[in-house]
Amino acid sequence: MHIHTHDNRNPFYKNTKKTCEPHIMHKFESDFYGKELRLVVTCYIRPEANFDSLDALIKAIQDDIDFTDRVMDATPHKEQKNSSFFSASSRSGKK
Repeated sequence: MHIHTHDNRNPFYKNTKKTCEPHIMHKFESDFYGKELRLVVTCYIRPEANFDSLDALIKAIQDDIDFTDRVMDATPHKEQKNSSFFSASSRSGKK
């Protein structure tokens, strides 16, 4: 599953608080509200930016998605899929 996040203040919408917004690029058959979500940040895409229009923001998000699709199946990023961080034993505090 590929995810990219925006860790910023989202100046286009005039937000003042910094947030982390994961964009999960996967179709789920059911929701996962109330479930634990684990993410590993493996690379940096671009700095925070403001946009002149909603269309420019949408284009930047699509460019981020395209970049993520290309890079996440490459080394060293793809190795993270098998990390013990995602195992059930690490969630229960066991090693």
